[in-house]
Amino acid sequence: MNENSFDFRTDRFNFWVQGQAALKAKSDTNEQVYKGRDREASKITGIVLHQMGFNRGNEIEKYFPVTAHFVILPNGVLGWLHKFEESLYSSNFLNPTTIAVEFAGNLKDDRGIWWKGIKQQDALTPEQVQAGRDLLLFLRDSFGIRKVFAHRQAHQKKTNCCGPEIWSNVGEYAIRELGYEDTRDQTFGHGTPIPKTWRT
Repeated sequence: MNENSFDFRTDRFNFWVQGQAALKAKSDTNEQVYKGRDREASKITGIVLHQMGFNRGNEIEKYFPVTAHFVILPNGVLGWLHKFEESLYSSNFLNPTTIAVEFAGNLKDDRGIWWKGIKQQDALTPEQVQAGRDLLLFLRDSFGIRKVFAHRQAHQKKTNCCGPEIWSNVGEYAIRELGYEDTRDQTFGHGTPIPKTWRT
């Protein structure tokens, strides 16, 4: 797997090397570990969709410490922060075999309620939707990835991750239009399946 083979427009992409040092600095500062041992890229079979719960705008550098392989900014810019071979502590029981994709924003749950941990109240942008769909198409065609999950499926407390906006626009699209496997009822550890209110 050659991570430099990415073929999106250059105005929407930043190379993974820019995120490496930031994650190490984050680990050193917090005295926490954010990644495990490197893994074989051939063992990666899926993608986990996340929402960050915050929005730092459209400057990619502000997202380098995020523990995800990809980030998608409000303007649709994609940041590839970490090599696929890095097993990041981002998706719990799904870490060993998946790529983590984080969408910037504090997004509503299926009751129309935003997380109250911060004052921001965001909505998923059309640019993020298109970038997410393009990314899943690229990962399918370039690396044969055929499974998509929401973080909630691997963590019982992450009930609104990735949330209905991301799942209905990106996860459902991947299953319906891109031929991804229907994994919506699968759970890992103490995770919970994708609720019917997200499946629109």
